[in-house]
Amino acid sequence: MTLPAQEIADRLGGVLEGRPEILIDCVRPPESAGDGDLAWIADNRSIPTGIAASAVLVGPSRPSEELIDVPAIIRHENPQEAFARAILLLHPEPEPRFSGISDTARIHPDSNIAGDVIIGPAVTIDAAVEIGTESVIHPGVVILGPSEIGAGVTLHANVVIYGNTHIGEGTIVHAGTVIGADGFGYAPTDEGARKIPHRGGVRIGRDVEIGSNCAIDRGALEDTVIGEGCKLDNLVHIAHNVVIGPHSFFAAQVGIAGSSTI
Repeated sequence: MTLPAQEIADRLGGVLEGRPEILIDCVRPPESAGDGDLAWIADNRSIPTGIAASAVLVGPSRPSEELIDVPAIIRHENPQEAFARAILLLHPEPEPRFSGISDTARIHPDSNIAGDVIIGPAVTIDAAVEIGTESVIHPGVVILGPSEIGAGVTLHANVVIYGNTHIGEGTIVHAGTVIGADGFGYAPTDEGARKIPHRGGVRIGRDVEIGSNCAIDRGALEDTVIGEGCKLDNLVHIAHNVVIGPHSFFAAQVGIAGSSTI
């Protein structure tokens, strides 16, 4: 998408200095930005020598003298957040390459799926699964029942959802993640380890994002809980009966031991 700098500033809620008519069609790092590009420069970063961007996104305190060679400057109180919105504005999320429900999806007649849900090839949906409006289920996903998938949820390729799982609206789960498998629980006996049955579930709040190849185990008797707004990087393991409060962040390869509360 190509937009004039003034329109971009207006949509982001920023203030423009310089040429309002200059056209912007791409967001790039300041070191590689050129004609037609918008670059974000954090307050703690120096200006690259010979910066060639058509526009820059900066905080209110960045001196204009440092940017004398840039045709358009967009100032914003939260330039990092504005940068994220600028990417969505100039590089919209691509539409799924499929629409409707694939002929190769296997959907149990006792499931309840909103009419506008997109379901890709080789998806398996069990009985007693509910999927809310505007959700997108990518190829190879398996959802076992009973489970509830809220509105606007995106499940990327090969995600596996075990039964007794609730996923809140707007949540994104990336490829290869498994939610609701049994936790690592065994009772020692004279004959060896006896598996402890897991009959709890997993409850995930709204607006959560879970990276690729994560594992979130069900609780033994009560649910494993991930609060709304939490963000999990790739390769995160959440063990059984963990309770995580809202808006928590976990970087890659974090592991949370069973029955922990955060």
